[in-house]
Amino acid sequence: AATPPPPNSPSLFLGFHHVTFWVGNALQAASFYVSRFGFEPVAYSSLETGSRQVATHVVRRGKIVFAFASALGKDEEMGRRLAECGDGVRDVAFEVSDVDAV
Repeated sequence: AATPPPPNSPSLFLGFHHVTFWVGNALQAASFYVSRFGFEPVAYSSLETGSRQVATHVVRRGKIVFAFASALGKDEEMGRRLAECGDGVRDVAFEVSDVDAV
């Protein structure tokens, strides 16, 4: 484990919150992690829930949380990026003690 910074540091790194992947098919990617690695589905957003640009499936296993997001339209930034680069990590979210100090 990493040694925490001294108490007078502006903000303490507490850990990772989640990783967001931009993928061609969010449902398929999430289903793979559920069926092969024992993750559990925890959240979903798409047309049925009011999201018109992005479909997102969130899975968790213990403290590990992955969000798989797919563009619902070709004109969106995500769709263009996926066409150019393929699936990949978009965001790594951290937990910190004071976000304003970061």
